[in-house]
Amino acid sequence: MPVEFSDSEDVKSTFGEEDKNSLMLLPPSEDEQSEEDDQIDPTDYGEHEMWGEVFWNNVHGEAVELCLFEERLMTSDMRGNDAGEYEAAASRVRRQGEDHIRITVENRARDGRDTMGNSLECYLDARTLNLIEQKHTQWVKTPDHRDMRKQVNMTQDEAGVVTVERETTEGGLLKRARWRHSTTTGRTRIVTEGHNVLLQRLMMYFDLRHDLAYRKIDSDSGELCRVLYKTLPMRKQTIDDVEVHVSGIERSLASPRGLPSMWQSYFLADGQMTLMVQVGSSLVTQVERVPELILKEVPDPKPHFPKRPLVWSEDMEMVSRYLDRKAALEADHESYLRHHPEVRDIVSDFFQHMLINRPDDVVGAAAKYFSSFAKHVDTDSGADKDRPALISKCPFGYT
Repeated sequence: MPVEFSDSEDVKSTFGEEDKNSLMLLPPSEDEQSEEDDQIDPTDYGEHEMWGEVFWNNVHGEAVELCLFEERLMTSDMRGNDAGEYEAAASRVRRQGEDHIRITVENRARDGRDTMGNSLECYLDARTLNLIEQKHTQWVKTPDHRDMRKQVNMTQDEAGVVTVERETTEGGLLKRARWRHSTTTGRTRIVTEGHNVLLQRLMMYFDLRHDLAYRKIDSDSGELCRVLYKTLPMRKQTIDDVEVHVSGIERSLASPRGLPSMWQSYFLADGQMTLMVQVGSSLVTQVERVPELILKEVPDPKPHFPKRPLVWSEDMEMVSRYLDRKAALEADHESYLRHHPEVRDIVSDFFQHMLINRPDDVVGAAAKYFSSFAKHVDTDSGADKDRPALISKCPFGYT
């Protein structure tokens, strides 16, 4: 069947046109903003939005690092039969010379005779968690071949403008749409499906007890809709015959054109998901085994060794080395004196000369005494040539 193109959906934008060749940001008026809020949800979520911004601004790098891990859950139907699997991973990567957080999700499931799934790849700024880019693909295959495939690409530029490009193929009909939203003019931060994975883990890490509200771009209409994260009370969950305590989050996504969607997820204290179910669905996604807790690594304190005075005489090893060295030197000296007995004779005569004459100038008398031996030394001999040069500077007059 040839692919048909539909022009029924125009390119939409939160930007107003001053002329046909340029786009400028036109912040909504108070009336327009009020009308938009009424369309999204008549309830006042001001406090939830405030807590959402406070929470976002208090997220630090250490907490994000502890939320970078992989997880895998299995999906089953109401009868307990295998129906698919869910995989999510977050990691730190280096792209284009900058640090980013890469988030991926692969989800496949069978609901009755229909097969469905979605894949997500999202990149966030590692420091601010702002969106860099995201690719999200959803698909459904039915027995009557009325398959549906939707791909949504999102990018955010340095000015904080999010561009959304969507392609939907259903029944051989291709539809395209494009929207642009500014993240700097709204009162609430815009989040994506990639943010959702990391946000829920961070909420568990901080043991959050406040409900949070953000905005999300609806991929069907291009309008902003509210996302509410509501904390659920702690409960017990049995995993592979092991009972564990888990905390829950209810994620409610408002829809501008229909009923809201709602998911309930439960996590361990470290943010690892143990159970996820979409309200109204017959499928349940949960882990098969109890995950090993991810603990914060606390380095051991650097040991401090106070400097102690060295008393070698109290050290048996040093005393032993000293005695061995002393014995070796004494043996070497005795050996030399045995082979050169004239050393003892010369030294003995010198001492006798000094004690008899008792000179006041000891150094001069010694130089004069030993100079008498100079005429008996052959200075042209090879042994004299090998004598170190410092000997020629001897104060006793040796040359």
